[in-house]
Amino acid sequence: NETINETINETINDTQSLILNLIKERQGIDRKEISIEIKKTLATVSRYIASLKARNLIEYRGSRKTGGYYLITKIKQDNSK
Repeated sequence: NETINETINETINDTQSLILNLIKERQGIDRKEISIEIKKTLATVSRYIASLKARNLIEYRGSRKTGGYYLITKIKQDNSK
């Protein structure tokens, strides 16, 4: 039995892992804040976010202006073990 962390680590790169950790620490963070924190362009961050969303690891909540990204509950719970 692989843990969710092992599965995630096998399928994402370092930048995606960094983004996941940022979202875990700062639930509701937006693309611009992520871009500043990891020193990547908005276009690059958008690509990584799209990939993480496609894998059902994160979700966007709220309006376009004030919303942000959150870990999907199952992932958050498994990572806290």
